[in-house]
Amino acid sequence: MSRVRLVNVGKRFGDVRAVADVNLEIEDREFLVLVGPSGCGKTTTLRMVAGLEDVSDGEIYIGDRLVNDVEPKDRDIAMVSRSGDRSPACRLNRSRYARGRWGTGATGCRCLPTIAR
Repeated sequence: MSRVRLVNVGKRFGDVRAVADVNLEIEDREFLVLVGPSGCGKTTTLRMVAGLEDVSDGEIYIGDRLVNDVEPKDRDIAMVSRSGDRSPACRLNRSRYARGRWGTGATGCRCLPTIAR
């Protein structure tokens, strides 16, 4: 795995600024979780790292390689995004947690957007 670095990364959809000036460095073998309210740009940021969304501003590096214009298939990185609205497993986790059977966190859902390499 390689270091991932975001330098002043931003994303605009027309006049809407979805992500603004993200500066982040994730070292090799480091684990990172992005947490925030719905619509704050977590998934959009991960989609930019994976190459599934174009970067409007800034630079994304994987290792020492600038990957802004590199196709997703050539980045040697993948994105998995699971949401309780889309994943039966998450709905099941929430249901079990609500009934007191098991779970983690307020909703019992362990599903978060994840970048894997």
